[in-house]
Amino acid sequence: MLAHGLNLYLNATGANAYYSGSLNAGTPTAPYYQQAPGGLWVQQTPSDTEMQGLTYQSHGLDLGFFNKRIGEQRVDNGAYHNQAIIPAFSTANAYINYTIRNRSIFDGTKIRLSGNNMLNQHNLTSLTLSGSALTQNIPGTTFTDLFNTTGPTPISGADQPTFMSARSLTLSVTFGIAPREAK
Repeated sequence: MLAHGLNLYLNATGANAYYSGSLNAGTPTAPYYQQAPGGLWVQQTPSDTEMQGLTYQSHGLDLGFFNKRIGEQRVDNGAYHNQAIIPAFSTANAYINYTIRNRSIFDGTKIRLSGNNMLNQHNLTSLTLSGSALTQNIPGTTFTDLFNTTGPTPISGADQPTFMSARSLTLSVTFGIAPREAK
């Protein structure tokens, strides 16, 4: 709380999400377990997140502005890891709410105006790769290396990127109907 009715919201996370363990590069009847190498980031886990918000509330008025940032993410292609990167992105949202408090039949009615993606950003938020990674065999075997490739997955016109939705505004009214007091 910064002052009467004025509040600051801060939140942050940091991730350390690396693959560990092993995968079967062989078959169920002839297993060949391959240990995950270090340094491969878990798919679509952001490296960090941050959120900042400022809100104000007084006499039925409620205002707020929030900014959220999602850190860099890695994208896998099937069993092949860290084939693409989704850069960090942010989104800013705001709202204005007013609640009628006048002891009338409409006492408790709420009028809300909210805006999402106020800066109208169109950042990449997720990616599905359609191409195949350029595979390599585990040295000394005929098994395909499940963790490493000879290069990144080639860019394909069939890749499926998802972008942040455009700016949107929503106006809503929730009626509060209060019975009149008997005289």
